[in-house]
Amino acid sequence: MSSAFHIEDIIKDIGNFLKQSTLKLDLYKSINDELEFCLRLPTVNLASIFLLNEDTFEFEHRLTLPKDFKNLSIELFNFLLENGFVGEALEKGSNNTIELGESSISYTPKTDKDEYLAVLPLISSTKVIGLLLVKMINQPEQIKKEDIITILEMLSRFCALVIENMLFQNILDKTKDFIEQDSALKSIDIKRNLIELESIINSLEVGIFIVDPETDEIKISNFYSTKLTGLKQSELNGKKVTEVFRTDQSLKEFSDNNDLFISGTKNFESAIINSSGKLIPVIRSVAITNIRSKKLRIDSFVDISFRKDKDNLLKKEIKDLEDKYKERTEDLLIVVSKLKQEIKEKEKVQKEIQTMLDREKELNMMKTNFITMVSHEFRSPLTKIKSAAQMIEKFGEKLSNQEKNEYIRRIISIVDQMSGLLENVSLIGGTDLYDLVFEPKETDVLLLLRQLVSNLNINFGRPDKIILTTDCKHLKINVDERLIRILCFNALTNIIKNSNEEDHINIFVSESDGEMVLIINEIKLNLSNNEYEILKNLITEGRVIEDLPSNCINWSVVVKSVQLHHGKITLFEKGTKGFSIVINLPITNQKK
Repeated sequence: MSSAFHIEDIIKDIGNFLKQSTLKLDLYKSINDELEFCLRLPTVNLASIFLLNEDTFEFEHRLTLPKDFKNLSIELFNFLLENGFVGEALEKGSNNTIELGESSISYTPKTDKDEYLAVLPLISSTKVIGLLLVKMINQPEQIKKEDIITILEMLSRFCALVIENMLFQNILDKTKDFIEQDSALKSIDIKRNLIELESIINSLEVGIFIVDPETDEIKISNFYSTKLTGLKQSELNGKKVTEVFRTDQSLKEFSDNNDLFISGTKNFESAIINSSGKLIPVIRSVAITNIRSKKLRIDSFVDISFRKDKDNLLKKEIKDLEDKYKERTEDLLIVVSKLKQEIKEKEKVQKEIQTMLDREKELNMMKTNFITMVSHEFRSPLTKIKSAAQMIEKFGEKLSNQEKNEYIRRIISIVDQMSGLLENVSLIGGTDLYDLVFEPKETDVLLLLRQLVSNLNINFGRPDKIILTTDCKHLKINVDERLIRILCFNALTNIIKNSNEEDHINIFVSESDGEMVLIINEIKLNLSNNEYEILKNLITEGRVIEDLPSNCINWSVVVKSVQLHHGKITLFEKGTKGFSIVINLPITNQKK
């Protein structure tokens, strides 16, 4: 491996440490040695042990190395406990690592090193007795993170066994002290020793069997053991231990091989078989002792039924809480789903309302702008009508019939132009464009266009201002006559108004593939850059904007007329501000 530290060397150090630790009887010294060994591991800079108080079920700080970091260790532990990291480790029964950079905790001294915490449960043969908290620097170039965690897990398991055995050893040591003191004072003969021994063990609230390790027979039993088994002492004495205990382990092996014991004892969970055949769970401790050169085995055991019941009750409560959490989570998901659906429906309604508001706003803009334009456009035709009428009135007798007819045709042409303007006013100001009914009927489009072109040319004063061409001899088709007139009038009057006087307007009309095709070629309008861009966007996108310039209002009517006819209008740019327009209108067979 590429790490700076060799795992093989570290494992050898662990083996030596374990051999030395098995000889220590001092709990504090054993914990201190464990933490000192942790600190000698690569990248570890803080180690703490917290033991579980079985009365309060709270973790209590026992020792931190270096000792100066005791407060920091407690602060780190409280942070991990409050944020569920400790719970996760206990639930998994294995380590839980946390990157310090991802937490909100701050501590002194400040460092820019990449650090992380490891929480390792101290699990004995039957339960969790504490937690090992280790702070490390992430230095994969020295040792991989997973390697150091594996080593710490090994140490935590060993440490749990040591602490558990130490605690039970303290109990047994006290018991052995009483027995040895009484035996020393009353060692006159073996019988008296046995009597005193029986008196002592009978006074204990711990089950005691004195067992011959050679035959595995019970020599002496105490009152507490009779209470648990439901048998008399005379019935217990002489029985083999295997007839009383239910276990998969052979105690004869424990007697023959002292290496299996930690400080001369072995603690494990077992069960007593009482007289009615019921199994009673116990914590059993085994120790080998010598009484007057006779090797005997002391089996001590404590009823843990109450604790087992509490554990089962706790498991049941945890399962009930998990079921309630799952049920409430499902209910919450249903509520969230309904809320999302309501939000979607509200958004849909709001979108529809906004669309209606935008359409109304667009129409109101067109009405306002167009009425303003029409009021301006009426001035010039009215002035021309007035001028022609005054000429007839003032010089009527001097004018020839041809001249009078010319003035009359001019007045008629201007009236037709104003009629077109009034048509637009009716369309924009008095009728809702979005509700306008499309009414197609058979229409002589060529005749309509020729009349319109002739009137506009007369009004302009040039018979060739607008040049109409076609490849059809006649063009009687089903279209909406009113919309066609509005469309062509607004397009041509706007081009005349905004083009140079000498420019010609070329318009071509034809029928192709069930469509009427209207092409206006080589259009050049005297518009500003802004007005030209607005006009181009209006034609290509078909959308009316706010503050539409007066020079573009006619084109908004053209676009609307094409839309109402379900047609298409296309703009082809040619040079600077030059363009052609192609209008395609579908021909319907419906007649109304």
